[in-house]
Amino acid sequence: MIRRIAPIQAALLTLCFLMAALTVYELSVPPAEFVLPVVHLRPSIAGAQPPPAFLAPPPESFSAINDRPVFIPSRKPLALPADKTANTAATAPPLPALALVGVILDGQNSLAMVKPAGAPFAQAMGVGASVGGWQITSIGPDKIVLHAGTFEQDVRLDAKPLGQAPAAPPPGTPQ
Repeated sequence: MIRRIAPIQAALLTLCFLMAALTVYELSVPPAEFVLPVVHLRPSIAGAQPPPAFLAPPPESFSAINDRPVFIPSRKPLALPADKTANTAATAPPLPALALVGVILDGQNSLAMVKPAGAPFAQAMGVGASVGGWQITSIGPDKIVLHAGTFEQDVRLDAKPLGQAPAAPPPGTPQ
């Protein structure tokens, strides 16, 4: 018994052969070379001027903001005691509880490894960094110098943070 193919089946079979031939052709032909397009940039304009420098308005122009604070519902001016400025000039901020763990000196660069009390890791800080209201003004081979206002304080490499007991020796070491 001879089986006859319907015309739709013949059309689909022809389409499948054409698709297979096209796939074989696409896989066998090498891809075309990619050429980067040439982009011509506009030359800079010789007469172009840079934008003017930003000049901040004077602090007096912000007095309305100080007179009516945004985050206070009553929006009344903040009242500061008159002797507040006298007290801050006479006393230094409290010395931060920290330990100087190490110092890295490399020619012009210097870093201090500072571990604040209660912090799990030490932080690398350079000259000018701020620690608890104090600023690091210099880093030496065995100390850092902290500066706050007119006050200055040295923190030595072997010093422990305020209120910290000496560390126990590691287990297994003779005492």
